[in-house]
Amino acid sequence: KGREILAKHVQALSSKYSKLSDAEAEIKGLYKRFTELEQVGKPLPEVPKTTAKEKEAER
Repeated sequence: KGREILAKHVQALSSKYSKLSDAEAEIKGLYKRFTELEQVGKPLPEVPKTTAKEKEAER
């Protein structure tokens, strides 16, 4: 389940960065945080919803 949620976060980051390699540090940080949360049995954070306004601001 953790990998599915991480994949959704990575997909959300793909709209933030022009190349996925630019997001590598952020992805590694998310992976480490998710691993720690899973080890202690805490729920993983859901992907934040982006609004149309936020998507326009990114462009």
